[in-house]
Amino acid sequence: MDYQLSGIRSSNLNASQLNQSNPDRFALLRLSQTLADSSTDFSQQRIDRLNATFRHRNDTITFGRQALSWGNGLVFNPLDRINPFAPNQIDKSYKPGVDMLSGQKSLRNDDQLSWFILPKRATFNEKVTYDASSFGIKWYHFSPNSNRDFQWLLLKDEQEQLFGWQLTENSDYGLWNLDLLWSYDQTYRKNTLSALLNWQNSLSIFDRQTVLFGELFYNGYGSALTHTMADNLPSRLVDLQAAGKLFSTHRYYSAIGASAEIYPLLNINATLISNWQDKSQLLALELIYSVSDNDQWLLSWQQPFGQRGSEFMGLQSATSPNRQNNSGSVALQWQHYFSY
Repeated sequence: MDYQLSGIRSSNLNASQLNQSNPDRFALLRLSQTLADSSTDFSQQRIDRLNATFRHRNDTITFGRQALSWGNGLVFNPLDRINPFAPNQIDKSYKPGVDMLSGQKSLRNDDQLSWFILPKRATFNEKVTYDASSFGIKWYHFSPNSNRDFQWLLLKDEQEQLFGWQLTENSDYGLWNLDLLWSYDQTYRKNTLSALLNWQNSLSIFDRQTVLFGELFYNGYGSALTHTMADNLPSRLVDLQAAGKLFSTHRYYSAIGASAEIYPLLNINATLISNWQDKSQLLALELIYSVSDNDQWLLSWQQPFGQRGSEFMGLQSATSPNRQNNSGSVALQWQHYFSY
């Protein structure tokens, strides 16, 4: 069981855009409470983990609020439809939980079968319905002769039917991963294909342990226009962004980065995300310092580049007088781990 207390204060905060009456209004269990909601303050308390697990031989079943991640994306992750992280997420060490029934079964040949059932409430009446809910199954297979992992995924996510396929290969030149996702949306009656390819490798640079990575992402839901406005985004893309399942507005992206150990207690991470269509970019730098066994500091700086009206600089709207212009941001985070 995990408990969260969070809040924000800002002179120009529009709290209604952050949340509405109940953060868990579409979840199966109502485990959140809004404490403050005004033009300058927003705070809430939430039980983010509350589950029980049953184990018997090679079978595991968990019911309750829990976290689930599918896919092997490093920055983007099209195969993850359950509370995925945004590409510019600062801290990915903790993932918010959702109310579901999930399970795993280990097979004789070391293959693994995973599944989940995620009941959700409809937006129009806040009642649990089949159309609003999601469920999926994943089969994992490891080929020891070729050092390859294969995964097949079948999902029903609200009004979409999805099929995913994943290939991971460990070679002398690093770890390669390919994700493919095909979906059919019943509401829009449209097929969509998304794809991701990434590579990462660990090596020593100036006697410092360093991990390099690169990633290419094709977002089939994205806009095909070189320069688009917030009013002209595809309807299905807008739905997925509003649900927190997708964050990219265009189709073609890349990400490169490195993680280096300056010395055993200090690490630096650098990531450059590029939108190939509107030529905008986002540079993210992180310093992680381990103060002790239980304490860690994280200093993050993110800086967008590009023309006004591009994705990372802030899309413009033809109907709104407010002109969004994203600027650089700095964040300082302290993490303390309790010992029992």
